[in-house]
Amino acid sequence: MRYSLCRMGKVLPLKIPLLVFLVTIFLHCGGGKGYKKPLWLDRGVSPPYYVAQSTLQPDRKEALNEAFYGALREFYIRELGIILDSDTRLRKQEVGDEVIVEYESSIQARTFIGDVKVRSKKEYLEQEKGRYRGYVCILIPQEEMIRARQSVKKYLDEALESAEKEIQKAELLEENSYTEALLGYKTAAIILEDLIDPIARALKKKVDARIQALKRFEDPGIQLMELQSTASYFEQAELIRLNREESSNFVDIGDTLQLHFSVKKPVYLYILSYWREQKEIRLLYPNWLEEEENLISGKSVFPKRSGFVAAPPGGLNLLFVIATKMRIDLDEKSMVLSRENLEDFLKSLRDIEKYEIRKLEVFIRE
Repeated sequence: MRYSLCRMGKVLPLKIPLLVFLVTIFLHCGGGKGYKKPLWLDRGVSPPYYVAQSTLQPDRKEALNEAFYGALREFYIRELGIILDSDTRLRKQEVGDEVIVEYESSIQARTFIGDVKVRSKKEYLEQEKGRYRGYVCILIPQEEMIRARQSVKKYLDEALESAEKEIQKAELLEENSYTEALLGYKTAAIILEDLIDPIARALKKKVDARIQALKRFEDPGIQLMELQSTASYFEQAELIRLNREESSNFVDIGDTLQLHFSVKKPVYLYILSYWREQKEIRLLYPNWLEEEENLISGKSVFPKRSGFVAAPPGGLNLLFVIATKMRIDLDEKSMVLSRENLEDFLKSLRDIEKYEIRKLEVFIRE
């Protein structure tokens, strides 16, 4: 049956089914309020499906990528008992609808766990003020979950064994070196950080208690570790792994590192490190080998013509990068700072009052 609309004396024929079709297209594709969410988002899901949403992003791809990793993190924590944090390396490879994801532990040099195969991935986008919020639903089949759990069990056993060894070494070191013992406990804390296994959580509490107890000792090395900035001079201070051209605080033995930094205004620069093998605090910069004064500005690197090479023993190592407005007198020919020299340096910092310290933790993996 035909109907007509009258306007200005003219008859405009129009089929009702066509009008309904056009309105439907407008509501579903125009991005308006009439756009219905998919059932997996509207009603929620349960395993083996996992859903997450992103924050508002300027780019569609970034929004969907963030949501995908959010769904994957939900799977890891709910099914495998592992918290994925900023130190975690995730790699993914997409083959059609299937996505293969590898999780690299930050404490194991070349151990990958949970190379999970995501069998399907559904996506949904919302637009808000020119930005995008992504939603992703992933499916991880039962057989993949079982395989991932087996890999995680092996990883968990290795991690707990490594942490317990570090704790035992730290307990023995407390008799001779509070600083070295503190580093040992902090190494164990890093190993246990991303585990929510009950045994790991109990060990982490024990480690945290020993760390807090050691901080109370009047050891200049520990005072240096706990020193807090009183000013802001650095724009950047990070270690670059030269052989891979990327910044990283987790390195393998033999990796070469270089310190890249930039400052907001001219400052005096001091670089100290704790050498675990010799149990010494060393003054790396300034030193008598460097021709330039340690007053720096803009961007720079150290060392300029070489680099630091990661060497045994493994575990946590510390690099202290300090900027001050006033020069501190040091014996630059003596690279090893005695207890008295370190105490004098710390006293000078407190007298200056304005300084910034960046503590770069380097975890060497054996």
